[in-house]
Amino acid sequence: MTRQDENYRQPGEEQGSPRYVPLPAPHLRPSLLPPSPTPRRLSQYAGKLPAIRGEHQHGPSLRTRRQQQQQQRRSRQRQRRLARRLLPPLGAVLALALLLLLILSPFSSALFLRHPSQRLRLIGETTMTVPAVVPLFTRTPSVNRPTFERGIATPVWSPSGLDAGSQWSHDLTEIASPQVGATWIEQPVLLSFGPDPTAPGQERLLRAVPSLSSLAAGIHTAHKAGLSVFLTPLVMLSDVPSGWVGMLAPASPFLVQRWFAAYSAAWLPYVRLAASLRVEQVAVATEWVHLSYAAPVALWESLLGEMASAYTGKLTYDMNWTEAMPAGAFPTWMEDPRLSALGISEYMPLLSTSGSIPPSQVAALWKARIRPLLDGVALHTGKPVLLSELGYRDTGDLFYQTWRPDNPTASPPDEAQQQAAYGAALSLSLGDSRVIGAFVWGWRNAGLFSLVGDTGVIAVIASVYQGR
Repeated sequence: MTRQDENYRQPGEEQGSPRYVPLPAPHLRPSLLPPSPTPRRLSQYAGKLPAIRGEHQHGPSLRTRRQQQQQQRRSRQRQRRLARRLLPPLGAVLALALLLLLILSPFSSALFLRHPSQRLRLIGETTMTVPAVVPLFTRTPSVNRPTFERGIATPVWSPSGLDAGSQWSHDLTEIASPQVGATWIEQPVLLSFGPDPTAPGQERLLRAVPSLSSLAAGIHTAHKAGLSVFLTPLVMLSDVPSGWVGMLAPASPFLVQRWFAAYSAAWLPYVRLAASLRVEQVAVATEWVHLSYAAPVALWESLLGEMASAYTGKLTYDMNWTEAMPAGAFPTWMEDPRLSALGISEYMPLLSTSGSIPPSQVAALWKARIRPLLDGVALHTGKPVLLSELGYRDTGDLFYQTWRPDNPTASPPDEAQQQAAYGAALSLSLGDSRVIGAFVWGWRNAGLFSLVGDTGVIAVIASVYQGR
């Protein structure tokens, strides 16, 4: 019998003669304790353990403490092994959840485009391809931008067209209703110029519609309906092909200067009225394609100064889509801090010949060809952009010569293609952090662009504007 075995009561010993079993010092580590009795030795006393355990009144026996310590050690080891197994998968799950959150977040586009200069080169240097198989476009319903300018253009071509009780005032009720969901209107003012007989080569104002009094009544009506107002000038010239101001190219620097003076005198009264009635946004000029690049920067800065001194709200310049594709750099006056944004008349064609695009492919084409155009303007000028005009006529060839309000190839209507075009343009614009608004041209008096009565297109616009 070993020294250890002597600590236990021998067979035949009296129960009243216990032997003292010294407990290990508290500071000793379990690994330094003497080894436990072998199973063979323990088996010799299997029937006497209860009696032995009852002999010691000072605490558990040495063997019991060893067993407890071993059980605790095994429990800690099991916990560590379990933690080593669970931590790597748990970390992977958390990383995947964070990635999905970033992808599905309504701000993901702004996050991934935070430093766009590293991702987007000049428009002319970008090569874009459209995949052979294009999935159906689905709008992200989580996009929520309360300040996005959800607009409808409401052109009127008569001096009293905005008077109280007019057709235009009745249209506003529907435009502001949930059936359309617009929060803004774009109100164009038509400024018609013609040759000045007293000054060869110069232009003079012939007519302006609506009148100042009718416009004032219309602004009151729009504000009462809860709509914000974007006031824009549209210039027509009787001595220019097609009458479009984008073709205006005065023959000398003097005539360019005189044109800026004549235009400022015609537009400033409307700008001052906008300031007095708290109009939310005013365009300095619209679609001056040639002069926006050819006119001296000093003339543009002077025009901006005149407008900013008369109106302290948000000022824009609304360019044609062709101005957004310069051969060189954008003119420096477009970076002027007095401009809060740059508008774009988005009539860029997706087809160079007459034809149609399957509705399922419209969104991918728009995203590949037009969205980089918008982002490029914002990148190079440092200004947010808005679609100051967006229109698709109700014809099968709507992506060919998109700017025309008539039917150039006599193609039949194609409502599915038209609805896909509006859905893609508005949804992709709403999801682009550089685009701050869109104005659909137009509700009435807009040829084949007119929305009134087109319930299918109106439903598409409303679904995007209201986030449905």
